[in-house]
Amino acid sequence: MRKQDLTRRSVLHGAAVLGAATLLVSQHDTPTVGMAEGSAPWGSGTLGKTRPGSSSGGQGATARGLSGLVGATVSPTAMRTRLWIEAARKFDAIVSRPMAVTACRLYFHGATINRDGLYLVRMMAAAGVTTVISIRPSRNLSRSEITNLQRSIRQCRAAGLKIESICLWHEPNNITRKMAFPKAQEYVDYVRYYGPAVTAMGIPLCYIPVVLTTDGTLQDDYFPGTTWRGQQLVTRIYPNFYCASQYIHGTRMDASVRLADRNGIRLGLAEFGRTNCSTRPSDRDFAAYMRYLRGIYAGRQDKLSCMYWNDGPLNVPNASVSEELGAFYDALT
Repeated sequence: MRKQDLTRRSVLHGAAVLGAATLLVSQHDTPTVGMAEGSAPWGSGTLGKTRPGSSSGGQGATARGLSGLVGATVSPTAMRTRLWIEAARKFDAIVSRPMAVTACRLYFHGATINRDGLYLVRMMAAAGVTTVISIRPSRNLSRSEITNLQRSIRQCRAAGLKIESICLWHEPNNITRKMAFPKAQEYVDYVRYYGPAVTAMGIPLCYIPVVLTTDGTLQDDYFPGTTWRGQQLVTRIYPNFYCASQYIHGTRMDASVRLADRNGIRLGLAEFGRTNCSTRPSDRDFAAYMRYLRGIYAGRQDKLSCMYWNDGPLNVPNASVSEELGAFYDALT
């Protein structure tokens, strides 16, 4: 799990926010709509369940595909491209589904978004992708950070970015690395302090725990609740759950499903994929993992986006993985 943290921050969080010259390009001009859209690699009118090259893709198929229920968070480093949009198109061409251009994760280190981060925001906005954002105001609770947080949200909105929901500090329950909130109540108080500033702007608040155990005691302990002093808080749960780190070792998502059902909140997947460490599961194990996820999400009425994590070469889909992701996409959309 420690390697997951290093990979995520160094490849996407670090590159997108702290060094966008690596993730995007050295210049910082706002991307044009033409740059972000271009021609879809799966062909015109073939979104949703219609396969590339099929002549049956019409308005219905397009509407289903644009629901964004299966997305992907991609890295130009992993996809060997210069721009995020190029990486997104390349990934979607591999899996023959419009995943990366419809829903993805976006990470910010603090409550203030710098120029490089805003450059990526504009590129994603031009592409029309829907985002689930992680943002981290200071743990030293302050009114100035509330101001910074709301300013950043307004900047994203001004750029035209689609925001599905915002998470205040993802994986607060991750005991496998140095914890920002060693005590669960510290995180609960953190979200209770900053959360109303998010929901007051009409943006849903989500909770993103990492699945560590099937019983999920820590997931429950760190859950901030759905309301606080009459104000709405969390209305979504987006767990992080991987094949290599969790599934093949017997860990399941029981606690996440139970938490959503018990609190009447919607359930998605912030990060799912083959691996978040140096171990890559076999194609057979990944297929079993994807069947398990289909069993949870395909028939669920209140499901949210499930976003594949494509952060490095171990997660770039091969033919078998592409087939499984296509089946998952089709089952959910």
